[in-house]
Amino acid sequence: MIQVLKNRIENDFSYHQPTPSMVPKFNAIRSQAKNLALMIADLVPKGREQSTALTRLEEVVMHSNAGIARRPEDYPEDAEEAPELVKEFSVPTKIEE
Repeated sequence: MIQVLKNRIENDFSYHQPTPSMVPKFNAIRSQAKNLALMIADLVPKGREQSTALTRLEEVVMHSNAGIARRPEDYPEDAEEAPELVKEFSVPTKIEE
């Protein structure tokens, strides 16, 4: 096994303590995903497709947050806070008829 792969496995399967600057980013991703999940629940008929869409969205949140947690060097403590991102990308939870 090559060293690059060993390093990736070591990083991917280790606990990563979130830094204070990461937490708002996690929350921003989770908040926007929740809005989309509510929209999917409202608009997509119950069934396999709705269930799959919600499962995949949950995976998106988990992988996005893992991507942040696994690379703390990209998030210095003085980084811009995520709530500003939420304002920029806010979406309604209900579709206007």
